[in-house]
Formats: sequence, C-alpha cells, structure tokens
Amino acid sequence: MDGAGRPLNHHHPEIERRRPSDETAPQLSRTFHRHNRGRIEREQGDGSASARDFLVALGIRLRRYSEGGHNTTCPRCSAKRSVAHRKEPCLYVKITHEGCGLRCYNCDWRGGTKGGERDERRPISRARHVPASTEEPAARIWAESVSPDATLVERYLASRGLALPPDASEVIRFHPSCPFKSARVPAMVSLLRDIATNEACGVHRTALLRDGSDRDRQLGKAMLGRASAAAIKLSGDDDVTIGLGLSEGVETALSVLRIGWRPVWACGSTSGIAAFPVLPGIEEITVFADNDESGAGMRAAMVCAELWRHGARIATIRVPSATGADWCDVASSA
Repeated sequence: MDGAGRPLNHHHPEIERRRPSDETAPQLSRTFHRHNRGRIEREQGDGSASARDFLVALGIRLRRYSEGGHNTTCPRCSAKRSVAHRKEPCLYVKITHEGCGLRCYNCDWRGGTKGGERDERRPISRARHVPASTEEPAARIWAESVSPDATLVERYLASRGLALPPDASEVIRFHPSCPFKSARVPAMVSLLRDIATNEACGVHRTALLRDGSDRDRQLGKAMLGRASAAAIKLSGDDDVTIGLGLSEGVETALSVLRIGWRPVWACGSTSGIAAFPVLPGIEEITVFADNDESGAGMRAAMVCAELWRHGARIATIRVPSATGADWCDVASSA
C-alpha cells in the first residue's frame, strides 16, 4: 500500500479503472481528470474581491483568497470542538470569478455570494435529523449483538469467500433474533458512525438464513438510526490519511480489503455514496462501484466523483469488468 491508501496491485485483470475515454460516462468525463495543483492562478476580478469581503466579514481566514477550493477551520464551531479536533479544517470554501460558496462538514453551516447577492445559512444541529424513535432502537440492537466470531455471520461471509477483519466486533456483530420489519431473524449488524465525529449513529442489518448459508433475500437489508453523513468504517479514522476507498455494501468493502486495498468504508446504500461529502485533508477518493445491470451503482459513483472533483480532489471509480459481477467475484479470483 502507498501513503494515499492505493493498492500496490493497480492492474488487477478483473478491474476496470474508468477514465474519460469510457463510452459509459462521456457526460462526466471531467470527473476523472487529475486536478492540476500547479495551475496558474487567475487574475482576480470583482467576484473574487467581493468574495474576500464576504468571507472576512464572516471571520473566515484563508492564506490566499484566490479562485479554487480552500479548507480552513470554522469560525462557528471549531472553537467549541474537543482539543483533538479543534484545528481540523472542517470548513470548505470554493471561490470562483462569480463569487464563493462555503460549507462546514461538522456543523453544516452554509453560505455564499454570487453576483453581489449574499446568502448565509445558520448551522443546523445534526441531532434534529436523528429521531429518538429510531436512534434508541438502533443503539439497543447494537448493545444486544455479540461478537461475530464462530456465528452465522462468519459462516455467511465464508460462503462468499470473505473473512472477518481484525477487531471485527468493533464494526460487525451478530444478533441471533434481530427485529426486522415484522419478524425476528438472525442478522449481521454493522455499526454506522458519523463521518466527521466518529460517533455511533445507527446500524445496518443484513437478514441471514437460519443455517448461515446465505442472506435472507426476501427480507433483504435495512438501516435503522441515521444513515446520512454516516459510514460503516471497516478501517478506523487513524488509518485514513490522504486517500479513502468507498463502497456500497459491507461485503464489497470486505472484498476490497481481501485484495489488499485499504482504507475503505461502506456507505450502506447508493444514496450514501452519491451524497458522500468532500472531507478535509483527504486528497483522493476511490469508489468501488457495483457493476449491476440497473446501472445504479455506477450512477451513484459518478455523482460522488463529480462532487469530489468540484471540491478540487482526485476521484477514481473502479468496477468489475463483467456486467453483473461483484467485488466478491474479483476477490475470489485474486
């Protein structure tokens, strides 16, 4: 592995690395261009000048008020955070010739200016997005769950050629009688953590057959608690330096770990991938997309990559070459 979290085996025969020439995504070809960090800065016009005035008035200090993306601390929430996180650049600012936009990924403060018009939105408390009616049952399910070792979870993953990661019980557990819709069934329970604060905020449940030979495809999968701005962190925050891998499902993330790629998080759904925010300090995102016939996996990956490109980051999509193949197939052939 290199320092950016990239695998040493970049050219696995079963992996396609999507680039601008791909006919499958011509409309988003710019997504996969590497951002030119050595670009010449443009001469600032009225938009940049008014953006500087707007940002300074809000207490936002940047090294340079030049066009492009900037990360800095947030004047609204950084001073209130713990000492360990107080200096984290949680505020993202984008300056263009027309004005600027800003968003804090910790307190969700947003605003901007364009054509002389200014808009400032107050921080929104994340707690109000987490109804107690779903947060508390999610915490209860996690507390009732046990280590996945020597359980149906381990048997199910083995049936797919996968193994539990070290310290698995920190992120994956087994519930022998998990509430699932109107039934109670054995389930693999994965912990959802807030992307920024790392606080537990929900669970992702995969219903299993009672012999562990497969998942219960009739009941399927479901999340409880808050899933927005959250992820199943198969790799800990300390392992995430300048690069991060992203997948939809836990099984895909485990498959990616098996082929030697890390760090990786699972979002639990395509909507989670599509809305995954640009994170301070992370220079490159790699999305491990499902090559399903519906194309939902690739569409979500493209939206995510476009978001990160607009945040002046590098975005790459990796997908199994065969339609209908998943990353378990790739891991099995590795």
